[in-house]
Amino acid sequence: DLQSVGFNHSPTFPQGALRLKNKVGVLCLFFLALSSLFLYNICMKNVKALFIDCDGVLYDKKQCTNQDMIDIGFGKTFEQYHIPFEAFNQKHAELKQQGIRGVWNSVLALCNEHHVSFKDFAANMVQYTDYTRISKDMEMLALLKRAGIVLPIYIVTNNIAPHLNKIFACLNGGKPFKNVQKELNIHFITIENTLSDGFFHSKKMENQLTKLCTKIGYKPQEVLLLDDTESVRKVASNQGLQVRVIRTPRDTKTILRSVLHEKGTTKKPVFIRKTRNRIGR
Repeated sequence: DLQSVGFNHSPTFPQGALRLKNKVGVLCLFFLALSSLFLYNICMKNVKALFIDCDGVLYDKKQCTNQDMIDIGFGKTFEQYHIPFEAFNQKHAELKQQGIRGVWNSVLALCNEHHVSFKDFAANMVQYTDYTRISKDMEMLALLKRAGIVLPIYIVTNNIAPHLNKIFACLNGGKPFKNVQKELNIHFITIENTLSDGFFHSKKMENQLTKLCTKIGYKPQEVLLLDDTESVRKVASNQGLQVRVIRTPRDTKTILRSVLHEKGTTKKPVFIRKTRNRIGR
């Protein structure tokens, strides 16, 4: 028995050695944080365009969930066009078996079968969806507007354009923009823009993000994607994009401030009082 012969599992150190040990630990943590920040800044300096998701990235997804849109928005719009909701569930399962995923592909297929304009369906759907819980966020709009001046910003979403217009109106305190893309120096790439071969191509589909990068004239490694889902992060990383997983809209604001700082437009945090009078012009 080691204890019986005086062996101590927790050996003591002289006081000076303990102080040295603590200092070394602190220095290691400091240099680790510094190296991480250095690598992050290098990546930011190489960024030439931003891809930003909408739901969960620009606003809290809990304020308007996908299920809310499906249960209420879809349900009432199907009812308006005399399409049974069960037909949607059946079509969704059928397309999934064929490897065609995404609720909007199911809606598109039903619209085609019932001779309904997809554009009209989308416009009606957002009218039935409750967006009133989405909080006003003028700071987010101001950061997007300023960052959009120094590098191209694309709102890349698997959702529809009318939904984006509603979201930005809510962020603007319920006031719709006449032309949100022009007024905020941003560009929309919505699910409608991905229509090819008769169906929509989501961000998760093979090489879809690479194709979008090529379309706007940048290499994947020059594009930073902000998204709130781990599955999209894996797909984007495999295609060579830089990716940041967003937990809350606050993370998005932090990265936009970093963009402004790295591009030399400001060395201080961006506050809404400096830019509020420029929003919505």
